[in-house]
Amino acid sequence: MKIQTFINIIDNRYRVEIRIYDTTQNENELMEQYGEPLIEVGGNITGSATRAADEVPTDVDFTLSDEQRRLKSDFPLIKYFDLDDDVDSDVKAKVYTDEIVSRITAAKSTLLTNVNDWEGETVTTL
Repeated sequence: MKIQTFINIIDNRYRVEIRIYDTTQNENELMEQYGEPLIEVGGNITGSATRAADEVPTDVDFTLSDEQRRLKSDFPLIKYFDLDDDVDSDVKAKVYTDEIVSRITAAKSTLLTNVNDWEGETVTTL
């Protein structure tokens, strides 16, 4: 699985786009068997990022409306952070991107731990 992220500024808003592609055959089979993991793309987001002109990171802590997305079929994800609303929109966009990538990575790891020991055919001859 590959995760591709973009952060662009358009019309005074930071646009975050997160795409998932090139899922492996094993990942696809596990999602067919167990369903696509749900990723929380809202909720509390906390972290920090360092702007190029700064020496120290800027901390942000913000909450978005709860929203869940299926790992593969509900992506790409697009989220906007408006500079008119917050001077730290650039930092929020970066921290948000990092947090969602982390959540996707955790969901993928959990998916890969699924093992079906009972699947298969058993023949009993009497």
